[in-house]
Amino acid sequence: MEVFHNPFARHPVAFELLPEATHWYEENGVRLCSTVYETSILWSRTIIQDEDQRPPKLEDFLSGNEVEQ
Repeated sequence: MEVFHNPFARHPVAFELLPEATHWYEENGVRLCSTVYETSILWSRTIIQDEDQRPPKLEDFLSGNEVEQ
């Protein structure tokens, strides 16, 4: 879970409320990350396709031959 702390929040969420989450926060104008895990994965992608295109399969992404957009 990734938590992005709002530096302008009136009622900020305490880090201790979600102890195993990855916390992104701002300190002295710098965006910092605090996590208990060695690696953190944050990735998202939206593919918008026409109705007549086939849905992509996992193999399409792993092979690099992604469905045309």
